[in-house]
Amino acid sequence: MGSRLIHAAIAQKLMTIHSFLDDAFFLGNEAPDADKTSDLTKGDTHFLVPSNRGTQRIDLRQFLTQYPSSLTNNFMLGYYTHLVADELWLQDIFRHHIPAGPVEFRQQLLSLYYQDFQQLNRFLINQYALVPYERDITPVVPTTVNLDALRQLMAEYNHDFDLIDERPLQLLQQSEVDNHIAKVVKMMTNMINSGQLVEQLIMPQDKGDL
Repeated sequence: MGSRLIHAAIAQKLMTIHSFLDDAFFLGNEAPDADKTSDLTKGDTHFLVPSNRGTQRIDLRQFLTQYPSSLTNNFMLGYYTHLVADELWLQDIFRHHIPAGPVEFRQQLLSLYYQDFQQLNRFLINQYALVPYERDITPVVPTTVNLDALRQLMAEYNHDFDLIDERPLQLLQQSEVDNHIAKVVKMMTNMINSGQLVEQLIMPQDKGDL
């Protein structure tokens, strides 16, 4: 799934296009990764379910069932955007670079894959004019959200600006990351403008998982 800065780039682009999107949207767009700073699992925060493609997929329908009014709330719209981005990342990028195979082989690939996230930081910061988030999150976050976990997550987001690795990328390519960001932005913009849910466009489980 995409890095914190990849998600930030998506949020930044969407906030430029849609003036009603605000800090609540930006924070919601990072919030699913709070599994790393809370007692929740990634399965909990990302609505993961088994997939016929041999891994897991994100169940956007389950999210919308649990939060039926989420798309009228900027924080939850950001959360939904994150889930959409991660499902597309799993479909288009992760499976391409981390194919099924022996555990040891996949672990070696995963090590290079996560190393590439740090090596992408400078590119993303410069390409998408990203800046650290230094404002108080309390006024714009729903009361149901674990503030401590989200604060810690945003501290880690800010730390990403110091994690600059100049070595060349091993697996990922800047162009595919750019294309991923553009695809999510276009898809979410179409949804915002038309009201057509993204899950109807990208969720192959309706006809059997990929």
